[in-house]
Amino acid sequence: FNDVWVDPYSNAENTERQRSYVRRFPDAGLYTPQMIVNGNAPILGSDVAITDSAVTSVLKIPPTAKIMISDAVTGKDGSVDIRFETQNIPADSMINIVLVQKTVVQKILAGENAGKTLTHHNVVRSLITVPAKNGLASISIPRKLKVHNSDFSVIAFRQDLNTMKIVAADERKVGGQQVVRSNDF
Repeated sequence: FNDVWVDPYSNAENTERQRSYVRRFPDAGLYTPQMIVNGNAPILGSDVAITDSAVTSVLKIPPTAKIMISDAVTGKDGSVDIRFETQNIPADSMINIVLVQKTVVQKILAGENAGKTLTHHNVVRSLITVPAKNGLASISIPRKLKVHNSDFSVIAFRQDLNTMKIVAADERKVGGQQVVRSNDF
């Protein structure tokens, strides 16, 4: 009998991202649910009052750069095709593109929550990083799982790796099948 629960949504890349925050905030440690809001010190992600206050405070700061996702559609091969535009993004930047599943229901078979059914929100299913360039860009996230349009969104963000602050971000729900029109070329 295995009484250890393994997070089915974790992966090496996400763990490394979390460790990069620990290197920046060594006294905070590494735990779940941990939340870092715009490069500030880690907070307990399950403390709704503190997380809401932190997010509300950050959202009051006007952005100096922009990312605007114009399309996020399921391609014929099952990939998610994204078109976006950036403005005022430094040329040496990287843009992170994240495919997020809005809700996942899972029955837990082991660990402290064994026998419970948990609902997870905003589960990162894929994260890719691409070089930034001002203007229009497109990227395709390869199919790793069946994407039901109504339950997925794409988030694009540019993060300053020196301060860990998000300087531009946008989110768009994944829409229907991609339609290719002659004026798209």
